[in-house]
Amino acid sequence: ELVFTPDGRVLATLSVDNQVRLWNITDGTLLRKLGNSSRTTAHGMAFTADGSILMIGLWHTIQWWRIEDGMLLQTLEIGTDMQNIAFSPDRAILATGFSGGALELWDINKDLLLHKLKGHTYSVTSVAFSPDGKVLASGSADETVRLWRVSDGKLLYTLRGHTQSVGSLAFSPEGTVLASAGGDRTVRLWNVQEGNTLHILEGHTGNIFMPGYINTLSFSPGGTIVASGGGDRTVRLWRISDGRLLHIIRHSRPVWDIAFSPDGEFLATAEMRGPVHVFNVQHWNLGSK
Repeated sequence: ELVFTPDGRVLATLSVDNQVRLWNITDGTLLRKLGNSSRTTAHGMAFTADGSILMIGLWHTIQWWRIEDGMLLQTLEIGTDMQNIAFSPDRAILATGFSGGALELWDINKDLLLHKLKGHTYSVTSVAFSPDGKVLASGSADETVRLWRVSDGKLLYTLRGHTQSVGSLAFSPEGTVLASAGGDRTVRLWNVQEGNTLHILEGHTGNIFMPGYINTLSFSPGGTIVASGGGDRTVRLWRISDGRLLHIIRHSRPVWDIAFSPDGEFLATAEMRGPVHVFNVQHWNLGSK
């Protein structure tokens, strides 16, 4: 997983060895490593608003790490095995999905279960909050995306169209568009307010030797571009307004995660069991970010 600090100066990476590393974006130097004291698999990360603390979600705990000196400040036991997680924008609520199809919303500060969301018929494979924190999107192996109201847990829409598991979700910065992707090698753009399809983006490829599963999605800060990365070893940049493919970045290994910097100047990509690359987006003449 890849997460930028709010000022875009530091990139946090979470690798398969469960080691979190902090990198200086300017010169690419390693600033420090954050140890995984529980030695369990990490499932998500998020910086606090001021970028001074990194929150890491593990199987059933949340850890708070101070960036300045790499000190573990706090560990909270949630009391449930988390598999797919997302932090709300204000870092007050944790959403987690389970193999049985249910989701839970937790008040992190009070260690309190707020809502249990039921509707998916198979494993929850991805979760994401809208930028205002009012809507939660969940993707599942049942080939659907569901939109939930966070305040009371009400199901707003069930979005159908994918033909395989939905493993990645991302909201546009203004929260009006949701991107979803997964095993069918398509990216679908949805109107969040009405629950209808805006565009279907096709181009990722795959075969028995190189599955084309789309692993990750990221919107540019301006909301005009969405990037998708997958098993076909490419990152593809698409224009939101008309679904046009703008650029392809080829990699040596399947792409596991991607993230735009907050100012839209850089795009970070992580290869599965490989390096992290940082590209200057402005060199590609993509137009408005």
